[in-house]
Amino acid sequence: MYMFKTICCICGRRSFEDLCRCCTVFEAYAGLKCKHCGAILGGKECQLCSVLPLKFGDIKWYTTYLSALELIRAIKFKSKFQLCKYVGEALFNMIEYNYDLAILSPINQQSFLKREVNHLFFCAEKIKSRLKIRVISPLKKTKYKGKVKIELANDFKQVERVVFLDDVLTTGETLRQSLKILREKAKKVDAIFFAISNPNILSHLVFRARLNSAWNRSI
Repeated sequence: MYMFKTICCICGRRSFEDLCRCCTVFEAYAGLKCKHCGAILGGKECQLCSVLPLKFGDIKWYTTYLSALELIRAIKFKSKFQLCKYVGEALFNMIEYNYDLAILSPINQQSFLKREVNHLFFCAEKIKSRLKIRVISPLKKTKYKGKVKIELANDFKQVERVVFLDDVLTTGETLRQSLKILREKAKKVDAIFFAISNPNILSHLVFRARLNSAWNRSI
């Protein structure tokens, strides 16, 4: 006889963990993504990266937003922060390099005041403990008339290589605005996301050009 420990936080079924087996099945697209930009192609490097490479670093992601929708909603809107370990595990497994610093994507100030914490701190717990690197949240995010504004709220020393951690990549505007600040603080920034709303955006020329423009130190 099976002795279930708890109830699945998403579907409510009896489970051994916070998520049952059915709710931990995410589309991972293993082996199908470009190692530099994350575009789905079926090889290790896409043709676009040889023509218009990302100047700041690499982009990686684990699953699609639709596949992980209920998990992300449970964390963000129901404050079930114990589920952050599943996001953290995926983020940790995508890290391949030695970083000097891990920087958390800023969350909207209204969301921060409501949750009283940046949930990404819980997601990055394994990265902090296993890799022995600092995990900080120095950026402040506000929205005004639908536009995103990122500011440096807490200064930090310049470093060689930074990993930028976020749960979802949607339009890429938060990343773009963050790069404008991080370009003065690091020589290279890799962005790692748990989920992505539209994988096709990574193959879009305008999207790449906007990110590269944000990284351009001459601006």
